[in-house]
Amino acid sequence: MQDRNNKIVKILLFFFIFVLGLVIRLVYLQVQNKTKFSSLGKRNFLRTEVISPLRGNIVDCNGYLLASNKPIYDLYWIGRGERKLTKNHNKVLGKLEDILKIDSFKENKVRSIRSVNWNSKKLLLKENLDFNQLCLISEQCADSSGSPTATTISILWNLQLT
Repeated sequence: MQDRNNKIVKILLFFFIFVLGLVIRLVYLQVQNKTKFSSLGKRNFLRTEVISPLRGNIVDCNGYLLASNKPIYDLYWIGRGERKLTKNHNKVLGKLEDILKIDSFKENKVRSIRSVNWNSKKLLLKENLDFNQLCLISEQCADSSGSPTATTISILWNLQLT
């Protein structure tokens, strides 16, 4: 009987220590690290973007095409107030030259990019990109390391009635 009581006491003691450890850990996470996890929680949310659906073609009663929707992708350089172009900026420009099959950005274009970069404005680099160019730019110019490359270029699209 005494042996059985010792086992019950040991099990209850183990259970009590386990629950105490759990409570201490929860207090540590929720009280001590409140600010850390609060800021992590604020950054971790679902971002939504409304994308308007494409409408169909508009035809007359004879089937003649009057209007259709065509997505138009434009490539912009967006300045961030930096006086000079960095190595990453030049790397992005080199990739864009290859993708867009431009011999090289002319000196006046580079001067315009520098000016736009310094004045925090945006400059249209190329109008009416095709979808393959858009995909290549998205793949090759996306920089996950957080360098200026990630926010240097922007691709805007709209619908044009033709």
